[in-house]
Amino acid sequence: MAAVKACNVLITGANRGLGLEMVKQLSEKSCPKQHIFATCRDPDGPKSEALRELAKKHPSVITIIRLDADDPCSIKESAKKVGSLLGNNGLNLLVNNAAIVARGTIQTSSVEDMKNTFNTNVIGPLLIIREYLPYLQKAAKASGTPGMSCKKAAVINISTVAGSMTRMPSIYGFFPTLPYGVSKAGFNMLTVLASEELKADEILCMALHPGWVKTELGGEEAPLEPKESVEGMLRVICSLTEKQHGGFLDYTGETVTCRRGAHSGLHWSQRNQKTNVKLEEVETKSEEEWRTRDMMRRNQAPVGTRESVERMLLVIGSLSEKQHDGFLNYTGKIFLGKIRRTKTLH
Repeated sequence: MAAVKACNVLITGANRGLGLEMVKQLSEKSCPKQHIFATCRDPDGPKSEALRELAKKHPSVITIIRLDADDPCSIKESAKKVGSLLGNNGLNLLVNNAAIVARGTIQTSSVEDMKNTFNTNVIGPLLIIREYLPYLQKAAKASGTPGMSCKKAAVINISTVAGSMTRMPSIYGFFPTLPYGVSKAGFNMLTVLASEELKADEILCMALHPGWVKTELGGEEAPLEPKESVEGMLRVICSLTEKQHGGFLDYTGETVTCRRGAHSGLHWSQRNQKTNVKLEEVETKSEEEWRTRDMMRRNQAPVGTRESVERMLLVIGSLSEKQHDGFLNYTGKIFLGKIRRTKTLH
């Protein structure tokens, strides 16, 4: 396992599964100066016994902190406690690992499950990044080195292909977890937008997929043991630079694609060449887009409501099964959004 050289590390959801395994590997292979803040919802509860035993073995390295990702007050209090323990030092590595899974489909998912998964898997990590940002900024500033890395300051969001619009449809049939998938898609967007905000401070931010792992969440059928997954993730984390900032990699260092492919819209273009709907090529960053951005900055929308609705209705009227699950804009262009060109580590 590659040595992660971050001096101060905080891991959420550290009492079981991947979080516990990450604390274990870091505590056993870390440099002497490294300190790990292992957070969980109930440090004194039965589900945290293994973490407590691990902390007893490494009392100078591991500090257990109460942090409930579903409780804003708990997040704020944890940050205050960690800040007091850090003293004049910063936080080099924040690993957002805590998450919950709820099964369900359009017809069976409850409102409560949707709210709970979104609160824990999206809002919680957002608040955690916000509360710990001053300590990450302190670490980045104190490093005195250019670029981005985990030994300087980094936010690693443990995500999943269940939040990928490309990968999730193929596994949805045997893994019907709509609340979880929707929340993780939001989590991936949080990663992208957080990376935009954090780049000014040179704080690395990216998402990491651990693979399908034999944990309480992954189930016994999963092919990966937590040890193998975490070893891979730590190798990836150790190798990250600004080239992976805002990206999404798996535990082997391969890029995970989040957007849907362009096939639906391409079929749509071919099918409707003879209709009265004006269809254009795949949307790219053109002169028109830059002009639109400039108008948005000045709060001047480039398209009126009437024109937008008229053209959307033309598009809707021409749709068929070939556009099923696709994403078009009001002119019939394939809308891909901003594609992150993440550099794979291989």
